[in-house]
Amino acid sequence: MMTSPFTLVDPRTGEPNFQLHEFGPGTDYVQWQHRPTYSVLWIQQGEGRYDVALSNASFAVQTLLFFSANQPFRLSFDDNTLVRGVALHFGPDFYSQQKHQVEAACKELLFNLAAAPVTIQVGADDEAAFTGMVAMLREEMQQPALAQREMLFSCLKILLIRASRLRLEQSAEAAAGPARAAVPDVLQRLEKLIEQHYHQKHTPADYAHLLHLSPKSLGKLLRTYYRKTLTALIQERIVIEAKRQLYLTNKSVKEIAFALGFNDQYYFSRFFKHTTSIAPQQYRRAGMESMGAFAG
Repeated sequence: MMTSPFTLVDPRTGEPNFQLHEFGPGTDYVQWQHRPTYSVLWIQQGEGRYDVALSNASFAVQTLLFFSANQPFRLSFDDNTLVRGVALHFGPDFYSQQKHQVEAACKELLFNLAAAPVTIQVGADDEAAFTGMVAMLREEMQQPALAQREMLFSCLKILLIRASRLRLEQSAEAAAGPARAAVPDVLQRLEKLIEQHYHQKHTPADYAHLLHLSPKSLGKLLRTYYRKTLTALIQERIVIEAKRQLYLTNKSVKEIAFALGFNDQYYFSRFFKHTTSIAPQQYRRAGMESMGAFAG
């Protein structure tokens, strides 16, 4: 059940670019979500698990969950648990990540598609602060006034900065190596290039060429900052989209393979099984069964 849905619509496009939802039992977030927006979910009551295309993990009460734009996700709550939470969805047009250095830092700490979704535990002091910020957002959405967009942006910025500070405090890796937060610009550009071209370009050499680097140099940077290879990074993005289409569309495996740049559906099926340990058809059937269980 979704309560108090507030949406700010972009007057130029007519599309929603900021949303605040407060949810309770029967939340729609137990269904797969695939939004072009960044998503912040604050689980105030309820325990369970969240699923993304590549993994799942548990969460407890007073947890903040951060999902990147175009990252499929869903929640599943334990039986007989009370459910209450707040969800914020905002697009890049509303919150420009390239405009200021602080926004770019928040993006890297909280919304990194190349890594697992970020989870942050909210303590008593921070709970009061986040409650106040959500109340300000709600009030501004309920009673629009002069410079509403700027007010919402300011409140959101404060919320994300506070969350980023908590992320740094709670991350052993960040505490051990502060340079980890300062990801080189070339890797930020790499993420954008993969997002633009993953359905066409599948090799490390493709992206090294676009960045005017050698594959070896680019691979060394990735191992240093992401602790993974460029091949793994590209494959993860391809698999995210493949899983999304297998879950949420009726496209055939052949259609999905071609859309992702594979000329041979059987090669795509072998790639998918090698990467996920399950064949595409089996993955689709498992998804249908799990969604049926949610619906029931």
